Amino acid sequence: DADGLLKVSAMDRASGRKASISITNSVGRLSSAEIEQMIKDAEQFKQADKDFSARHEAKADLEAYIHQVEGAITSPEVSAKMKRGAKGQIEAELAKAMEKLELETSTAEELKKSQLGIKRAYQKATAGMR
Repeated sequence: DADGLLKVSAMDRASGRKASISITNSVGRLSSAEIEQMIKDAEQFKQADKDFSARHEAKADLEAYIHQVEGAITSPEVSAKMKRGAKGQIEAELAKAMEKLELETSTAEELKKSQLGIKRAYQKATAGMR
């Protein structure tokens, strides 16, 4: 009911035996004010949780992409075909991205921009290699 009480009763038709139980809002349970406060806190931190999740995903994506590009530019086959000076540009973008990864204050957007910088440098360096 409205007071947080639950009353249940049952009867065994074969034997005619009855039983009932009452469950009340007792010690250790949350009050309605505490529940309301928890809901408010959840709403308040909802955006922070989204930002944390987006940053974590962007960080994982950037780390994987850095590893992929580092593997590609150290490959003798790819290195030999790259435009002159392009490897240095890619390495500079990789270094900038790694700095962003080190900073706990980097946002998901900043990490995505770092990945885009690497991607552009790599695509420019490998254009026409196919």
